[in-house]
Amino acid sequence: MSLKIDRYCNLRHFNLMKINTSHITIITTTTTLIRMAVAG
Repeated sequence: MSLKIDRYCNLRHFNLMKINTSHITIITTTTTLIRMAVAG
């Protein structure tokens, strides 16, 4: 039972990490594009 809960928590944690990583990537890309537009 506890093993199943552990696995579920690990999966949720992994999914949250994945979402955070893609979110950071989107923010970084947007910021870079804005900087290029301002500089250009």
